[in-house]
Amino acid sequence: MSEHPQVTFSIFSGTSDVIVDRLDKGLLDLAILLEPISTDKYHKFVLPREEKWGLMVSQQSYLASKDSIYLEELVGVPLLCSLREDVQKMFQSHEALQDRQLNIIGTYNLIFNVFSLVENRVGSALTIEGAMANRNTSNVKFLPIVPEISTHCVLVWKRNTILSPSVNKLLEKFLQAFQA
Repeated sequence: MSEHPQVTFSIFSGTSDVIVDRLDKGLLDLAILLEPISTDKYHKFVLPREEKWGLMVSQQSYLASKDSIYLEELVGVPLLCSLREDVQKMFQSHEALQDRQLNIIGTYNLIFNVFSLVENRVGSALTIEGAMANRNTSNVKFLPIVPEISTHCVLVWKRNTILSPSVNKLLEKFLQAFQA
């Protein structure tokens, strides 16, 4: 922000539960979270980029010959899934499964922790396509889920909290940039 050269900010990355906890304690002013997530107690701005969900598979997997995968085809496949209950419920409650259970053999908090597990065919990971960006994907492949399941990232900040002038200015700039 060239208009305010003395103002700096810090970016903290973590799982949504850690980020929400810090936001609730006043240790963070703003947060970007990946849906599905409860945002009832926050002001929310939905970011325009859509995140498509799919399955990260090993290039050696029998599934790697596919271009996409139907959710019902995942029944019986050893899956690695986000430990977030909201994400697991998003898949488990999908009408395409018709009360069949997914075979979740493990959970992760951050997707980069499971790349080697997928590469070595321990399981396939339910994830967003954006998680594959800037990664060596020569040993893995992303299969979008059909019908498409997509979510967004949301910018949130606590309700009934007075933000500092610096945070207000940053929020204003952020909102302007994404509403343009």
